[in-house]
Amino acid sequence: MVDLPLMTKLMQALPPNAQVILLGDKDQLASVEAGSVLADMCDGDVQHGYSLETCEELNSLLKMDLSSHVEQTGARLREHICHLRKSFRFDEQSGIGLLASAANAGDVSQWQALVNQDFADLNMLTLSDSNFDLFIQQAVNNYGQYIQAIEGPYEQGSADQQALHIHQLFTQFQVLCALREGTLGVSGLNDAIEQGLAKKGLIDPSTAWYLGRPLMIMQNDYGLNLYNGDIGLILPQKNEQGEVTLKAVFVGSDQQVRWLQPSRLPLHETVFAMTVHKSQGSEFDHCAFVLPDYDTQVLSKELIYTGITRAKTQLTCLSQPSVLQAALSRQVQRASGLRDRLWMEPSDAQGDPKTHVNGEACDGKPQANDSSQYSLF
Repeated sequence: MVDLPLMTKLMQALPPNAQVILLGDKDQLASVEAGSVLADMCDGDVQHGYSLETCEELNSLLKMDLSSHVEQTGARLREHICHLRKSFRFDEQSGIGLLASAANAGDVSQWQALVNQDFADLNMLTLSDSNFDLFIQQAVNNYGQYIQAIEGPYEQGSADQQALHIHQLFTQFQVLCALREGTLGVSGLNDAIEQGLAKKGLIDPSTAWYLGRPLMIMQNDYGLNLYNGDIGLILPQKNEQGEVTLKAVFVGSDQQVRWLQPSRLPLHETVFAMTVHKSQGSEFDHCAFVLPDYDTQVLSKELIYTGITRAKTQLTCLSQPSVLQAALSRQVQRASGLRDRLWMEPSDAQGDPKTHVNGEACDGKPQANDSSQYSLF
């Protein structure tokens, strides 16, 4: 998700002898801004091997025969790329795992064959008025579980451990969509789910800061240590005078709970539904994935793959078959020049890696007159 200008600034800020380790999924959506840095660094879908010297060293360390992975020529960067094949989020032979593989390959026929099978972890719905209503009802039922958990501690105010528990319940289910606007976008789905929860008497959306409201921060606030993409919940807290008031509660990566006045929050929005872009880096027990009822350039196999792989144990998908097929057949192609610069110059047969920087051959070491030349690994 790091765009090219930001990655450039990061590289320029590092000392020449720094080692950088990048960990991510090259097949997911690229950044909203320019470039697809990780995919370009991994040379897209090309599968590279290692030099003879590296394979011999790995053979001695791992006691394995890696001779089939020898690549006689290739850019220097190939020696520093490792593909992790095993997913610890879901089993590769589960419905989610097989569907993710089909999406990543853009294989429409394989996708359809999997949809026609009876996988316990998949719930594939064809978009229609009745199925949309069913989808919203399922979302209301799932979100209702964390909201009902608030009722117990409300009179006393939610303590940190109770708030942490409610946050964990909330993250077990998440609605994802491709677009921000429209009935099948973030705005329309949030409204529909709010209305469904209100009809069941679980929330009161007549007030901005209603009990249980989930919200996502849309703007960084360094003073409050809140950042774009952070998710909080409106929960009750008892103050020093014994009065119960509603606060915005955020849980950090260290599991520390922070209570903030809602009026102090930077730009934010309700997040019963979020875009697939915003969901990257997150995982949920159950993902409910919605595609629009018309084809658009935003839809691609990368978006489908990313949405699917946010799910750990259960995936619900609501889509039009024709729209889904078009999305799986579309691959994002970005021409930033980074891939050519990293991969166009192979090493010679003797294993002496050469690269070109600013049109001049070099050995990959930073030169005194060019601050942009940094060893990435």
